[in-house]
Amino acid sequence: MGCGQSTPVKAAPPVKPKHAKKKAGGKKKKVKKVAAPAPVKEETLAEVAEATNEEDSPDEPLHILIAGPPASGKGTQCELIVEKFGVVHISTGDALREQVAAGTELGKQADECMQNGQLVPDDLIIDIVKDRLAQEDCQTKGWLLDGFPRTGAQAQALGDAGIVASHFVLLDVPDEVLVERCTGRRNDPVPPRSLPHLVPLCPTPLSITPFIK
Repeated sequence: MGCGQSTPVKAAPPVKPKHAKKKAGGKKKKVKKVAAPAPVKEETLAEVAEATNEEDSPDEPLHILIAGPPASGKGTQCELIVEKFGVVHISTGDALREQVAAGTELGKQADECMQNGQLVPDDLIIDIVKDRLAQEDCQTKGWLLDGFPRTGAQAQALGDAGIVASHFVLLDVPDEVLVERCTGRRNDPVPPRSLPHLVPLCPTPLSITPFIK
């Protein structure tokens, strides 16, 4: 499939299963919906720890999917989960940039799309994620997949490849909290980074006002 030619996929309505399907070997996947109004740090970690119970083999690495809307706290939660459980944090953006920097065939194809201002197609993103998950650190430590899958085609591709999550974390944040967080974000140009939730939680210092975008 060429650059920018990914087929639109109509998202299925969200399903909230009471019981997750069993994995091979009779174990159940743990599905957790986590309420995440600020602050959410310890509460979300507790939910993941609770799901990681005695039924899980200590030698079996965790395979975690995390999802949530913008400003729900995915970045914060990912840092804490990695620190707590030692899994490898993978975002599609980071995986794509690694392939481009390494000059791999997948990276060259993705770079061509981006240089032409086109979207990287689904099949290429899927191959990049599958390649990253197959690497030794993910196989031995487990992984935390952030921002993937985003479409039905991507989810189906993971299933077809036999890639199954052991845990799923959903950050469920009220709309009014999300709006407050998004409108309160500021960008710090030195160094380039996001300063989340500055307004109205605290006033912007006058000394940095000229630098705020």
